[in-house]
Amino acid sequence: MFSTYKQAVLNNYDQRKTAGTLPLRLQSPTPASVKEHLMQYLEQHFDARKDRIILEAFFGNQNDAEGFAKRLSRMEINKFKSVIKFLKGKTTNPEDKQVHLAALLTNFERPYEFGKDYSEHLSAQLTTEEKEGTNETSNVGQVSPKSETDVDIEDREAEGKKGSLEGQYFNENIGADDSEDAIDDGLEIEKSTERTASNESDPETTAPTTQEPIKGEEEERNSWWKDEWVKKSVACLLLVIPISAGFLLKNQIGGNLNGEQCMYWKEDRYVAVSCDAKLKEDVEKVALDTILLNHFRMITKADTITERSIGKIWYLKHEKKFEYFTIRGNHPILRRRLSRLSDLIYRNEIESRRLENAKEF
Repeated sequence: MFSTYKQAVLNNYDQRKTAGTLPLRLQSPTPASVKEHLMQYLEQHFDARKDRIILEAFFGNQNDAEGFAKRLSRMEINKFKSVIKFLKGKTTNPEDKQVHLAALLTNFERPYEFGKDYSEHLSAQLTTEEKEGTNETSNVGQVSPKSETDVDIEDREAEGKKGSLEGQYFNENIGADDSEDAIDDGLEIEKSTERTASNESDPETTAPTTQEPIKGEEEERNSWWKDEWVKKSVACLLLVIPISAGFLLKNQIGGNLNGEQCMYWKEDRYVAVSCDAKLKEDVEKVALDTILLNHFRMITKADTITERSIGKIWYLKHEKKFEYFTIRGNHPILRRRLSRLSDLIYRNEIESRRLENAKEF
């Protein structure tokens, strides 16, 4: 089940964090540090066999690691907030692609395979290689060990820089505008304290003063709400917002609102279904994967495939027949890995058949 795989990815992250074998950028991840880590991973350790299908869910089809890196460089860092929430256990129902990305970042077993039992990873301890931090992702962003002398010098310098570092952290996390607001709030509190002390020493000034509102201004401020059109507009807005949110949520989680945790192959696509649903004996149910559910399709009309499809769609040859699919994966019935459409296959199987059919007419 994919839910077991999801928990295994999270357990792997927690174990490596406890053992201290995570890259520095992932020990306390931020959107910026996750982007930097992923960029360095693409430059040094990209494995097309394991990583391509995961990255295509975020960046679309790319030829190589350089193509993914270019798309990543233009990606806003707030796009990585979801995977951070998953790693920190702040969400119980993340998108499937966020789980796959977390597996890539932490160098967990990938890609996910249908039918494989991942329960052994739930109680498994870290391997010796992981404890020593020698796997490929641990080397990304790690710092070489320092001598005791260097540590002592840094401790003495840290005392002098503590104030500036705290100020830097404050500014980086709340932004320049928020910093000014916080300073203004601090000054306001300080002034309020001074006024309170002054009032306690002078009883005559402690009596509260109130300003009577001007009748005309009060009526002007409230007159907009008396407009019938405004009331109707607000009522419509309050009705539309929850409905729209419901549709967006349903599209995001791929039908999980009905408790569907499995899917099966029907004609040219996967269909979500409850794991307890009864199907025909020859129909196999597999764990729900929203990437495959929403994007994996069989191309039933081969004559619609053009030269532009080379390298972008996938196929399988079985009993001298070719079947074509929209994205990478395994054949839904035979469970054999699909191959990327090459120029040779396109010329010999698709274009040649198209020419033969044209001659018949």
